Amino acid sequence: MRAPLIENRWQDKRIGTMVDLRTSADQMQRFYLMAQHRAEEEAETVTVLLLETAPQQELCHPFETYLHHTPEPSIALDTNGILRGLSPALAELAGKQVYDLIGKPFEALFLPEDREMVRASFMDQASGEFQESELVFRILDQRGENRWLAWHGIGPFEGMTFSSARDVTQFVENANKLRDTLDQLKRTNEDLEQFAYVASHDLQQPLRMVASYTQLLKRRYGGSLDQEADEYIDYAVDGAKRMHKLISHLLEYAKTGSSDDEMTQIDCNQVLNEAQADLKAIIVQEQATITHNDLPVINGDRISLSRLFQNLLSNAIKYRRPGVPPHIDIRVIPDPETAGFWRFSVRDNGIGIHPEHAQRIFRLFQRLHKDEFSGTGLGLSLCRKIAEQHGGRIWLDTSRPITDPGATFIFTLRGTP
Repeated sequence: MRAPLIENRWQDKRIGTMVDLRTSADQMQRFYLMAQHRAEEEAETVTVLLLETAPQQELCHPFETYLHHTPEPSIALDTNGILRGLSPALAELAGKQVYDLIGKPFEALFLPEDREMVRASFMDQASGEFQESELVFRILDQRGENRWLAWHGIGPFEGMTFSSARDVTQFVENANKLRDTLDQLKRTNEDLEQFAYVASHDLQQPLRMVASYTQLLKRRYGGSLDQEADEYIDYAVDGAKRMHKLISHLLEYAKTGSSDDEMTQIDCNQVLNEAQADLKAIIVQEQATITHNDLPVINGDRISLSRLFQNLLSNAIKYRRPGVPPHIDIRVIPDPETAGFWRFSVRDNGIGIHPEHAQRIFRLFQRLHKDEFSGTGLGLSLCRKIAEQHGGRIWLDTSRPITDPGATFIFTLRGTP
């Protein structure tokens, strides 16, 4: 035993022998010791099984002792996959009829649809190709209900493989329920997005008609009626315009992330330039300045990323401080929390956002300044959806002091492989 267990020199991968151990000053007891050595890459594992024996058991095969003493559902197989024994714990779980399977192919213990995979997995172990891991398969209990058992095996020793199991039925059932819930949530979300797309798309035409006729009324009868009638027409025209803008943004939100196009390598410097070009008129009008360091190349959707930058820039310009030209600074560093991601920060010198609104601002149709500024409340929701579409996230930097005017938005995007 010294060569393999103390000096780590293994002539064979498995050893088995009777050993006498001193259990007290004047008493020796015999045990059966089985040990198995595995070397995988740089890791070495030695599994040792020590089985207590009684004097009358010394001539018995050790698997009988193992099955007698183990408290877990366990089985012993020969190299041909024939079931040679099982533990009382397994008989208690599956019923006494399992004893009738001794001497037969062991896969009969399991559900018919699992048997082919069961035999392949356990026979890999017998041939030495088995990797140390748990194999989860189903059996029927005494009540005829499915039980999921996670099996762990060692051997073969002297032509016998030993496998014990633990009941993981509750875990598997909870995992299946969670998966079903997630699938249902995904379907519900897809249905809601489809509904939003169809509803907003179908509303465009009647709304255009309402807007056209109200504007026609204003041109034809503006000033011909009394002042109150002119105000009513103005309200109708303004309401139609705001509704058209809201539906357009809702349609854009529903369409974002629904494309099956593959992500491509995108230079964020070019995307930022495109977003600035789209906002050129308001940038010039408000004398806004935009600075940034060198932005990375990432895997993404060009149109979506352009919307992300455009929304953040337009918000920074819209929520400017009176009399102070907007200045937006964009910086990027490798994400310190997640490898392979970039962390962007968009910092402005506007009116800022109180930290208590940090979560609310990313919800649909949430607006903090309804009276002072126009908008639909969809811009930051769209930014969050785009960031998540690219595997990242977005949040408001709440660590910025309130005494420092402005807001800082931070978002992460996955880089290139």
